[in-house]
Amino acid sequence: MLSRLLARRHVISSVRTFSTASVRKSAPILVARHWISRTPSIAGRTFTSSSRTNYEKGELSMSKYHELADESMDRLLESLEEIVETAEGAEDWEVDYSSGVLTLKAGEHGTYVINKQPPNMQIWLSSPTSSSAPLPPFFLQLSGPKRYDYSNDDGGVWFYTRDNKSLKSLLEEEIKAILGSPVDVQA
Repeated sequence: MLSRLLARRHVISSVRTFSTASVRKSAPILVARHWISRTPSIAGRTFTSSSRTNYEKGELSMSKYHELADESMDRLLESLEEIVETAEGAEDWEVDYSSGVLTLKAGEHGTYVINKQPPNMQIWLSSPTSSSAPLPPFFLQLSGPKRYDYSNDDGGVWFYTRDNKSLKSLLEEEIKAILGSPVDVQA
């Protein structure tokens, strides 16, 4: 099973090897902080490869990085403010942008922090590590801290190199799970 996951381009940062005597075939395996069962899904969340674009990290000058990151942070701020103002269930949420740090306080669900990291030419995301929402207990823990690189693919996108997921899609997925309705996040 593990070799099939690797063959499907699942990026795994650490792998533990177990002897077949120590693990029964139906037992889950802890790999890179994610529980992967021997079945293709956990609570409706599938772990199969997707048709998403395989982004390639783009080469940026420092001035181009600042221009693109600032534009993205401004779009994020605008779209998150709109969600907070209009979405049902987000009444007690707050958005703040100060000194290059964007903070989304999602009430009882925790706080997202998104900021520029100029030395690495990345955008970093720190998301809630626990949730009191009626979600599977591991859902929000999966995103954790992430470092997004810029790709010129698809008209420009910030993506996480380990899972090739865009910042936009991760935020939309998690906020939708919290609010129970689709949202549009611009990044």
